[in-house]
Amino acid sequence: MAENKKTVRTVIVVVFLCILALGYYAYLSDKNAKKQKEVQLTEKDELLLWDLNKDYPHSPNDVVKLYSRMISCIYNDRLEGKDLEKMVKQMRLLYDDSFAEETGNSEEEQISNLEQELAGYGKNDHKITNYTVGELSQVEYGKVDGRQTACVDAVYTLRMDNEYSKEPQIYILVQDEDENWKILGWQANIEQNAGSGT
Repeated sequence: MAENKKTVRTVIVVVFLCILALGYYAYLSDKNAKKQKEVQLTEKDELLLWDLNKDYPHSPNDVVKLYSRMISCIYNDRLEGKDLEKMVKQMRLLYDDSFAEETGNSEEEQISNLEQELAGYGKNDHKITNYTVGELSQVEYGKVDGRQTACVDAVYTLRMDNEYSKEPQIYILVQDEDENWKILGWQANIEQNAGSGT
């Protein structure tokens, strides 16, 4: 009889300890979840952490949207040093190999050009205040040398101190062997510029 009471007591103590352990684990898990919610990534961090090898944009206009986010981040946050180098590396993952390897378009030259341009801004209030990228339905497709191409319109609104201007661009993209859309280049959209009277 005494042995049965001892066994029952042991079971109760073990169950009680298990309940305490589970309660403490739940408390810690909840605390960690709340802590993670409090840590919000900046735009720069989000873009630098983006794994383009695993999560590449699906459509040509999504590639241009991501590229525009990167460009805006560079200019608006005045990236420098390692942050600028990392962002340029990310941007270049969106480039077609032929564009990335063009004379005068090496990674080092791109970083150097951006550093000079950003230094030229000084303390002036120069920013990309907004950008719009054409919808998927507006993308113009074609073929060049057997490769699928896409032309995507984008418009950047720039603030230079107290003056605003719009810069329309046409991005030309090609599909690579993995059917990812890669930037082949861009040019000013003269027609749109003329139409806007700027």
